[in-house]
Amino acid sequence: MKKFLSLILAVMLTAGFTYSQEKENRDVADFTGVAFGVAGKLILEQGNNFRVTLEGDKDYLDKIETIIRGDRLVIRHERWYSFGINKKVTVYVIMPEIEDLTVSGSGMLIAEGAIRTDDLDINVSGSGNIELADLNAESVDCSISGSGSIELNGEAEEGEVSISGSGNYDGRDFKINSMDVSISGSGTCRALVNEDLEARISGSGDIYYDGSPRVDARVSGSGKVRKN
Repeated sequence: MKKFLSLILAVMLTAGFTYSQEKENRDVADFTGVAFGVAGKLILEQGNNFRVTLEGDKDYLDKIETIIRGDRLVIRHERWYSFGINKKVTVYVIMPEIEDLTVSGSGMLIAEGAIRTDDLDINVSGSGNIELADLNAESVDCSISGSGSIELNGEAEEGEVSISGSGNYDGRDFKINSMDVSISGSGTCRALVNEDLEARISGSGDIYYDGSPRVDARVSGSGKVRKN
């Protein structure tokens, strides 16, 4: 009897959880950047139109703001509201031009499709992650503050990577002709560079590179710059 009641309870809880999951479209447009500041996942796509869709429990979605500040779509929870440890959402964003991507906190931003742009700023603050599977750009500027990570695939003419803390940049499959890397702390940078690499380390950070670039390296501390 107890097993039967437990089974009924489990089914009811599962049904309630499934029922509470909703999708909600937000009426926002005319932005070239995204700042993602909630727990969960943002799935990014470059397309011809603007579309922003949130998926999660209804009570969570009611507490999430999607506002435009300048040219940036800001996704955050309402002031004084805390999601809790297991409360996460999934956000789907489609936008024509992509110039600025920011994750603050523990969220994850993923783009599995192609992204084509001239200049792109990528910023991670906290323990979040940004992963772009097919990026083609003229210039890419990456900044990591904390323990977060950035993973890029594709190519660019030039790029900069700045890591403050224990963050990780993985660009082993992201071909860059000219690159400047600066690490302060224990962070790690893995890069594929063809022509010029300027490497600066203060602390115990490491820079590993593939390719055959001209290297200008300065290290203060126990860090190292090393060819794979």
